[in-house]
Amino acid sequence: MNDTELPVVKTNNIVVQLGANGQASITTSQINNGSTDNCGIATVVLDQLNFNCSNVGENTVLLTVTDIHGNSASASATVTVQDNILPTVITQSVTVTLVNGAASVTAAQINNGSFDNCGIATMTVSPANFNCNNIGSNTVILTVTDVNGNTNTRSAIVTVVGQLPSCSIKSVPTSNVFTGGNPNNIYLGYGAQSTVLNVTATGGSSYTYQWSGTATQMLSSATAAAPVFTPTTPGNYTFTVTVTNNFGCTSTCSITICVKDIRVPGTGLKGSPAKVYICHVPPGNPNNPQTLEISVNAVGTHIGQHSGDRLGTCAMTPCAEPAPITVANALTSKAVVEGESKAGTDEELKVTVMPNPSATHFTLKLESKYDAPVNMRVVDVLGRVVDNRVKLGSNATVQVGHNYQSGTYFAEFIQGNRRKVVQLLKVKR
Repeated sequence: MNDTELPVVKTNNIVVQLGANGQASITTSQINNGSTDNCGIATVVLDQLNFNCSNVGENTVLLTVTDIHGNSASASATVTVQDNILPTVITQSVTVTLVNGAASVTAAQINNGSFDNCGIATMTVSPANFNCNNIGSNTVILTVTDVNGNTNTRSAIVTVVGQLPSCSIKSVPTSNVFTGGNPNNIYLGYGAQSTVLNVTATGGSSYTYQWSGTATQMLSSATAAAPVFTPTTPGNYTFTVTVTNNFGCTSTCSITICVKDIRVPGTGLKGSPAKVYICHVPPGNPNNPQTLEISVNAVGTHIGQHSGDRLGTCAMTPCAEPAPITVANALTSKAVVEGESKAGTDEELKVTVMPNPSATHFTLKLESKYDAPVNMRVVDVLGRVVDNRVKLGSNATVQVGHNYQSGTYFAEFIQGNRRKVVQLLKVKR
């Protein structure tokens, strides 16, 4: 008697996961689904037991069953191999320096040995680009995607090296002639006819400058740190400078120069004396201002001598109020602050203050080589006149400050064409 009946082969379709090593294995029992034979099964053999990353997806395997009499039959099954292992992301922090205001990083710079069981397909970092607004520490995200689409992320720190500049502009008139104490005002016909726009920049180094405005053609240079502004017509001129430092970061600052034309038409021609307008306020009669046409040489007897007098006609809208007075701009020049004058050194007009600072009052002692009377004016830091004395003796001693509030004041003394300024500091009791 012979057994010629083949085994009945039954299979399962299964899903397996790759491990961290990128490997997976199966057994015949996982595929065999109760195969039978009329006389008995001798062997069950599966043609593939091991899988790796190259097998991700569906794989056909063959299960062969042999009975005890050597009869064999086979059936296929599907083994679906999956990779659900996320990449392992390892990052490192980096430092970059701004160049021309920009810096960037790559994923390779941030990556510090990231890996995956089946291999990495792509790495990206975000953000990757930085500018002057990002100076300091910045958190970035490194995203790693493996060949099977699994993605993982991790953060890192990118330190951006750079500095933001800052700037300020100071007007420095090209003449020491007193025109009212505000260096931002120019009067065509008297005093400084131009001013240096002196930029002070901090933050970084190797600065470059670019000026803009409606009258940059009146500047001696549009790229200098201290261009000279020489106006030819009246108006309010606003200039803005963009300062760029060695990192390529920028800052802007602006200044407005008020220009008034106070020249009397028809004068100063063919050898005739040049004249200018002043608005004169008669002492004791402040409600009766008068426009005068006076020689340029006579202006000094009015401006600074009479507290209400100013350059220009009385109908002319004045420039803005003087800037807060400081030692640097009280009389518009370093030479005057140090006590020098057009006529000589500070020994020609000397002022001694005792005590200073003071919680009560100040005693000011004048010493001069000349007998001419001295006029005194005291202003606060806003330029407001708080005290005014006229025709003091050239070697007089005066007291001021009894009713002053605590703060900083400036006492200005004028004797002919000599001028002296001292700072007074009133402190609380």
